[in-house]
Amino acid sequence: MPIRQSQKGLYPDNWKEIRAQILLRSVENGIAVCEKCKRPNTLTVFVFSGSANVPNGSWFIPDESGDCTITKPDGESFFIDIDDIEPVDEDEQIGKWVKTVLTIAHLDQDPTNNHFDNLKALCQRCHNIHDAYARTLHRKLRNEWKAIQAGESMCTLKELCEVYGTHRINIALRGEPGYEQG
Repeated sequence: MPIRQSQKGLYPDNWKEIRAQILLRSVENGIAVCEKCKRPNTLTVFVFSGSANVPNGSWFIPDESGDCTITKPDGESFFIDIDDIEPVDEDEQIGKWVKTVLTIAHLDQDPTNNHFDNLKALCQRCHNIHDAYARTLHRKLRNEWKAIQAGESMCTLKELCEVYGTHRINIALRGEPGYEQG
Protein backbone atom coordinates (compact mmCIF):
# COMPACT_ATOMS: atom_id res chain seq x y z
CA MET A 1 0.00 0.00 0.00
CA PRO A 2 1.32 3.46 -0.66
CA ILE A 3 2.71 5.15 2.43
CA ARG A 4 0.89 8.38 3.35
CA GLN A 5 3.15 11.42 3.03
CA SER A 6 2.55 12.30 6.69
CA GLN A 7 3.77 8.84 7.74
CA LYS A 8 6.88 8.46 5.55
CA GLY A 9 9.13 9.61 8.40
CA LEU A 10 7.83 6.77 10.59
CA TYR A 11 9.45 4.06 8.50
CA PRO A 12 13.07 3.13 9.25
CA ASP A 13 15.86 3.80 6.77
CA ASN A 14 16.18 0.04 6.19
CA TRP A 15 12.48 -0.46 5.32
CA LYS A 16 13.35 -1.98 1.91
CA GLU A 17 15.50 -4.62 3.64
CA ILE A 18 12.75 -5.37 6.18
CA ARG A 19 10.23 -5.72 3.33
CA ALA A 20 12.56 -8.09 1.47
CA GLN A 21 12.93 -10.28 4.60
CA ILE A 22 9.14 -10.46 5.07
CA LEU A 23 8.70 -11.42 1.41
CA LEU A 24 11.35 -14.13 1.79
CA ARG A 25 9.43 -15.52 4.76
CA SER A 26 6.34 -15.88 2.55
CA VAL A 27 8.03 -17.92 -0.20
CA GLU A 28 6.26 -21.16 -1.20
CA ASN A 29 7.45 -23.26 -4.14
CA GLY A 30 9.98 -20.61 -5.10
CA ILE A 31 7.68 -17.57 -5.19
CA ALA A 32 6.50 -15.12 -2.54
CA VAL A 33 2.77 -15.47 -1.84
CA CYS A 34 0.15 -13.59 0.14
CA GLU A 35 0.27 -14.97 3.67
CA LYS A 36 -3.55 -15.01 3.80
CA CYS A 37 -4.97 -16.05 0.40
CA LYS A 38 -1.76 -17.46 -1.20
CA ARG A 39 -1.86 -15.26 -4.35
CA PRO A 40 1.61 -15.33 -5.98
CA ASN A 41 3.56 -12.07 -6.08
CA THR A 42 3.97 -10.35 -9.49
CA LEU A 43 1.77 -12.85 -11.36
CA THR A 44 -1.50 -12.00 -13.06
CA VAL A 45 -4.39 -14.09 -11.77
CA PHE A 46 -8.12 -14.23 -12.48
CA VAL A 47 -10.09 -12.98 -9.46
CA PHE A 48 -13.76 -13.94 -9.14
CA SER A 49 -16.39 -11.37 -8.17
CA GLY A 50 -19.65 -12.50 -9.77
CA SER A 51 -19.88 -16.28 -9.80
CA ALA A 52 -22.73 -18.29 -8.32
CA ASN A 53 -20.52 -21.25 -7.36
CA VAL A 54 -17.10 -19.66 -6.67
CA PRO A 55 -16.66 -17.34 -3.64
CA ASN A 56 -15.84 -13.68 -4.32
CA GLY A 57 -12.12 -13.01 -3.98
CA SER A 58 -11.19 -16.55 -5.06
CA TRP A 59 -8.52 -16.73 -7.76
CA PHE A 60 -6.82 -19.05 -10.23
CA ILE A 61 -4.12 -19.22 -12.88
CA PRO A 62 -5.48 -21.08 -15.93
CA ASP A 63 -3.76 -24.00 -17.56
CA GLU A 64 -4.31 -25.71 -20.92
CA SER A 65 -6.34 -28.63 -19.54
CA GLY A 66 -9.60 -26.78 -18.84
CA ASP A 67 -9.45 -27.92 -15.23
CA CYS A 68 -8.42 -25.35 -12.71
CA THR A 69 -7.47 -25.17 -9.10
CA ILE A 70 -9.29 -22.28 -7.50
CA THR A 71 -7.93 -20.81 -4.29
CA LYS A 72 -10.49 -19.28 -1.95
CA PRO A 73 -9.78 -16.09 0.06
CA ASP A 74 -8.91 -18.21 3.12
CA GLY A 75 -6.14 -19.98 1.14
CA GLU A 76 -8.01 -23.30 0.72
CA SER A 77 -8.12 -24.75 -2.80
CA PHE A 78 -10.64 -26.79 -4.79
CA PHE A 79 -10.84 -28.18 -8.33
CA ILE A 80 -13.51 -27.24 -10.85
CA ASP A 81 -13.90 -27.60 -14.61
CA ILE A 82 -13.78 -24.12 -16.08
CA ASP A 83 -17.01 -24.82 -18.03
CA ASP A 84 -18.84 -25.46 -14.73
CA ILE A 85 -18.30 -21.93 -13.38
CA GLU A 86 -21.68 -20.20 -13.28
CA PRO A 87 -22.17 -16.42 -13.46
CA VAL A 88 -24.57 -14.83 -10.96
CA ASP A 89 -26.11 -12.89 -13.83
CA GLU A 90 -25.67 -13.68 -17.54
CA ASP A 91 -25.06 -9.97 -18.28
CA GLU A 92 -22.28 -9.55 -15.71
CA GLN A 93 -18.65 -10.58 -15.73
CA ILE A 94 -17.61 -13.25 -13.25
CA GLY A 95 -14.34 -11.49 -12.40
CA LYS A 96 -11.25 -9.83 -13.82
CA TRP A 97 -7.53 -10.29 -14.38
CA VAL A 98 -5.41 -8.71 -11.65
CA LYS A 99 -1.64 -8.41 -11.29
CA THR A 100 -0.73 -9.32 -7.73
CA VAL A 101 1.65 -7.05 -5.84
CA LEU A 102 2.49 -8.06 -2.30
CA THR A 103 2.63 -5.29 0.26
CA ILE A 104 3.69 -5.40 3.90
CA ALA A 105 0.90 -4.94 6.46
CA HIS A 106 1.43 -3.79 10.03
CA LEU A 107 -0.95 -6.10 11.89
CA ASP A 108 -1.43 -3.62 14.76
CA GLN A 109 -1.78 -0.67 12.32
CA ASP A 110 1.25 1.06 13.90
CA PRO A 111 3.87 1.89 11.24
CA THR A 112 6.53 2.36 13.92
CA ASN A 113 6.18 -1.25 15.11
CA ASN A 114 8.40 -3.12 12.65
CA HIS A 115 8.84 -6.28 14.69
CA PHE A 116 8.70 -9.29 12.33
CA ASP A 117 5.76 -10.79 14.23
CA ASN A 118 3.80 -7.61 13.49
CA LEU A 119 4.45 -7.66 9.72
CA LYS A 120 2.80 -9.81 7.07
CA ALA A 121 3.11 -10.02 3.27
CA LEU A 122 -0.41 -9.48 1.88
CA CYS A 123 -1.84 -8.97 -1.61
CA GLN A 124 -3.73 -5.74 -2.29
CA ARG A 125 -7.14 -7.28 -1.55
CA CYS A 126 -6.15 -8.88 1.76
CA HIS A 127 -4.26 -5.75 2.85
CA ASN A 128 -7.28 -3.54 2.09
CA ILE A 129 -9.58 -5.88 4.03
CA HIS A 130 -7.14 -5.93 6.96
CA ASP A 131 -6.85 -2.12 7.02
CA ALA A 132 -10.52 -1.25 6.34
CA TYR A 133 -11.63 -0.77 9.96
CA ALA A 134 -8.51 1.21 10.96
CA ARG A 135 -8.77 3.46 7.88
CA THR A 136 -12.40 4.24 8.67
CA LEU A 137 -11.60 4.89 12.32
CA HIS A 138 -8.57 7.05 11.52
CA ARG A 139 -10.57 9.11 9.00
CA LYS A 140 -13.28 9.60 11.64
CA LEU A 141 -10.68 10.66 14.23
CA ARG A 142 -8.96 13.08 11.81
CA ASN A 143 -12.34 14.65 10.98
CA GLU A 144 -13.18 14.91 14.68
CA TRP A 145 -9.78 16.55 15.31
CA LYS A 146 -10.52 19.14 12.61
CA ALA A 147 -13.92 19.80 14.20
CA ILE A 148 -12.28 20.23 17.63
CA GLN A 149 -9.81 22.74 16.17
CA ALA A 150 -12.64 24.65 14.49
CA GLY A 151 -14.66 24.72 17.73
CA GLU A 152 -17.42 22.65 16.09
CA SER A 153 -17.11 19.48 18.18
CA MET A 154 -19.07 18.39 21.22
CA CYS A 155 -16.03 16.52 22.59
CA THR A 156 -12.45 17.28 23.52
CA LEU A 157 -9.17 15.63 22.57
CA LYS A 158 -8.95 14.28 26.13
CA GLU A 159 -12.34 12.58 25.71
CA LEU A 160 -11.25 11.06 22.38
CA CYS A 161 -8.15 9.66 24.12
CA GLU A 162 -10.30 8.19 26.90
CA VAL A 163 -12.55 6.43 24.39
CA TYR A 164 -10.01 5.28 21.79
CA GLY A 165 -6.75 5.31 23.76
CA THR A 166 -3.84 7.73 23.44
CA HIS A 167 -1.81 5.31 21.30
CA ARG A 168 -4.61 4.97 18.69
CA ILE A 169 -5.12 8.76 18.65
CA ASN A 170 -1.36 9.29 18.15
CA ILE A 171 -1.36 6.90 15.17
CA ALA A 172 -4.46 8.47 13.59
CA LEU A 173 -3.48 12.11 14.08
CA ARG A 174 0.26 11.85 13.45
CA GLY A 175 1.24 14.59 11.03
CA GLU A 176 -2.07 16.46 11.30
CA PRO A 177 -1.69 20.26 11.54
CA GLY A 178 -1.81 21.49 15.14
CA TYR A 179 -1.55 18.03 16.69
CA GLU A 180 1.26 17.22 19.08
CA GLN A 181 1.59 13.67 20.37
CA GLY A 182 0.52 13.26 23.94
